[in-house]
Amino acid sequence: MHPIRRPPRRGFGEQPATLAAIQNLFARGEQGGYWPADPAYAYEDSAGTIPASRDGVVGLLTNAVTGYPNAIQATTANKPYLRRTPATGKTWYDSNTATGALNVTFASALGSSCTIATVTPEGVSILENKTVGTTYNICPPYGYNSDVLIINRALTPAEKALVTRVMQRDIPAYGSLVNAIPQMRGYSANNEMQIDWSTKTSFIDYWRYGGNYLSSFPLINTAAGTDFSFAWYGCSGLTSFPLINTAAGTNFSAAWYECSSLTSFPLINTAAGTNFSVAWAYCSGLTSFPLINTAAGTSFYGAWYGCSGLTSFPLINTAAGTDFSYAWYNCSSLTSFPLINTEAGTSFYQAWNGCSGLTSFPLINTAAGTSFDAAWSTCSNLTSFPLINTAAGTSFYGAWYNCSSLTSFPANFFDSWTGVPIANCFSLTWDSCIKLTLASVQNIVVSLVVSGKSAPATGTDISLDGAPTLVAIQADTTVMTAVATLKSRNWTPKYKGTAL
Repeated sequence: MHPIRRPPRRGFGEQPATLAAIQNLFARGEQGGYWPADPAYAYEDSAGTIPASRDGVVGLLTNAVTGYPNAIQATTANKPYLRRTPATGKTWYDSNTATGALNVTFASALGSSCTIATVTPEGVSILENKTVGTTYNICPPYGYNSDVLIINRALTPAEKALVTRVMQRDIPAYGSLVNAIPQMRGYSANNEMQIDWSTKTSFIDYWRYGGNYLSSFPLINTAAGTDFSFAWYGCSGLTSFPLINTAAGTNFSAAWYECSSLTSFPLINTAAGTNFSVAWAYCSGLTSFPLINTAAGTSFYGAWYGCSGLTSFPLINTAAGTDFSYAWYNCSSLTSFPLINTEAGTSFYQAWNGCSGLTSFPLINTAAGTSFDAAWSTCSNLTSFPLINTAAGTSFYGAWYNCSSLTSFPANFFDSWTGVPIANCFSLTWDSCIKLTLASVQNIVVSLVVSGKSAPATGTDISLDGAPTLVAIQADTTVMTAVATLKSRNWTPKYKGTAL
């Protein structure tokens, strides 16, 4: 097995966002707790014998951290309601009276260095250096909350991110207040819980992990939105998406990551977008993609990674793009690729790795490219390759690995090579290209000689393969003359794994 592996998901190697991870925050004996707005933790009576129903009163909310105090309201008139949004199934606690509350009583005051995280329709709020005494109201009078976390210490940036990811799942984004009696802060039953989306600029993580809860999405006003990173991350239940206003959006990183049930995508306005990193990664249900405006885009890192259902791709404007690493990784159903503008591109690392449906490749501009590692690895249906400009390249590790149908590789490919070769820059490069003709093998080694480049200090292999036998290669004067010159420059040319 060759060592070109599936890449780590950039920015996605964090601790899993689970309840267990929240519980681990208290592993050193910290005080406080976590009270989720979840019927599994709620009871109608303060004794905890009658499970609470959605849209019902709550007298007891148990702590999700074992050994820590529960939130209690023994007075019936003061019990808050457990509400829900039917559109998402998410829940929160609503108190519409001056005395309504769920009170937590601690053994002693927690002090002034506490961190309090709460969830409202506006997002996750994390407050630091707060003072918590012996009593805290989980659902304050005339207020509402979803999940609440209290811990008597500061959180690290990584812990804050973890808390946000866990609690973000429970934002009651929108929906009808069915049977909301008493009414939520003056709204009528069966009315909408309205959020003024028009003023929001950041939608980071907003509907992240919506999963199957979100099967559709409303046409909300996102005109002021600039940051949509992770907004619909993991919303695997969405089958369609509306034409929302994203004209001001600059950051679309991971915005629709793993929205695997989407079968189409609208022609949204992304003219101001600069960051499209993994924006549509794992949207495996998409069969086509619209001609969106990506003229300002600089990062297309993994943008369509794993979009294995795409059969075609539009001629989008990528003139400003510098990072195309993993961009179309494993887009295995693509049968052709357009002549996009990649003149500013520096990294093509694994850009088309696994695009096994491609039968040809265009003469794109790769003159600024330095990294071509595994760029066309396992493009197993390519039969020929164009004379693209890779003069600035420093590494071609596995670039055409397992291009098992490739018969023709052009002459003069490395004649003008100016990049400084790094260790292993030609390891596995043409390995498993089992159909390369003798002429193609000649083209490769002769052009490498013309380049005048000497091998790096380590990792000197040049991995070749082809249709001719090892004996035939060793008998070919053109190949072996070039090999002798390469060896004098400390390269180690190999054919079918055997040193020449």
